[in-house]
Amino acid sequence: MDQGIKLPVPAEYRGNTSKSTFLAYGGWWEDKNGVRNDNDFNNNGLVSADRIPHPGLYAIKYVYRYLHVTPVDLAAGKIRVKNWFDFLNPKDLAAGTWEVKQEGKTIASGTLLVLDIEPRAEKEFTLALPALEPKPGAEYFLNFSFKLKQETPWAPLGHEIAWDQFGLSSTPAVFTPPKGTNLEIKDTPDDATFTGKTFSVRIDKHEGVLEHYRFKGVTLLDRGPRPDFWRAPTNNDRGAWKVFRQRAGVDKALDIELWREAGPRWSVESVKVDRIDDGAARVTVSAALPVVGATYTMTYTIYGSGDIQVESSYKPGADKLSMMPRFGNELIVAPGLENITWYGRGPKETMIDRQFERIGVYSGTVAGQWVEYMRPQENGNKTDVRWVKLTNAAGVGL
Repeated sequence: MDQGIKLPVPAEYRGNTSKSTFLAYGGWWEDKNGVRNDNDFNNNGLVSADRIPHPGLYAIKYVYRYLHVTPVDLAAGKIRVKNWFDFLNPKDLAAGTWEVKQEGKTIASGTLLVLDIEPRAEKEFTLALPALEPKPGAEYFLNFSFKLKQETPWAPLGHEIAWDQFGLSSTPAVFTPPKGTNLEIKDTPDDATFTGKTFSVRIDKHEGVLEHYRFKGVTLLDRGPRPDFWRAPTNNDRGAWKVFRQRAGVDKALDIELWREAGPRWSVESVKVDRIDDGAARVTVSAALPVVGATYTMTYTIYGSGDIQVESSYKPGADKLSMMPRFGNELIVAPGLENITWYGRGPKETMIDRQFERIGVYSGTVAGQWVEYMRPQENGNKTDVRWVKLTNAAGVGL
């Protein structure tokens, strides 16, 4: 559990929060009095100081599960369940179920026979899996869940105690350009505007970014993709990057902060607009990244339907640089797109070194993805995401 003490929010900070209390940790009193302390070192719990489970607790639950499923021959529906309990036979404790899902939709399901498995033993089961004829872009997952058959002193009836997931088959998704929708182009030295039946978007040739993407009369993007090589540092980063910051003045290759400014300070050198056909155009933005001595190219393929494909290419220069914290693009969506649905791992936060959530389709609010760690740092991250949808109250969005 995190170690913190609940206190009233001081008057000078009340304008920055709607909360009346906060959780103080090392340094709140000590720093101002010159007393040595461990700062937030003891805020490393699986549960917050006010007893709210962190996403890491759900990861631990999966790692510590006592019923494990192993594929034997998935094509024949054969699997093996191992009972890792030292003294319990799970036949009276839990019931097992399975289901086959395609992009969040259940297409087949069933139950496992009685889990009559002695402690530390294993048993094979044969499932009546459906014959799959994968469609282009379709993925199929086989999910297992083990839930309590009765109420216990520590959990209610139906509480899930273990799960596993296995991919069955998939075919790569291929984007098919829409046809029959005309695209109007207005190209000037300062900008280029693209208009279809239901959308419009402008590209600022000086900034090299999309602006005011509107669909069915609703503004969806305030600012389109721009190169981004930074992310919120975590506590682990503070220690790992310390040597970079200490010696940055001596050796440019150790200056991690360069990457924070590399994207925002890109310098657009040219923006070229080419019509592909009546319903599509390609925009190529060539830019320099003077902070890190590199070059960057962004290519937009814009269709009359409103679909926009974005491709990015980074070419390093000759300088030896510190580690790039992240490679990607940042865009700013318009206010109001508060509803989020994604196909990936969830529903809890996942990180590249903590990916224990099931792949599926999950929904929530943008604000609901925030994780209230005592010391703010990277949170709400999602891994293995195939697609994401952001919509307003009327269901219009990206």
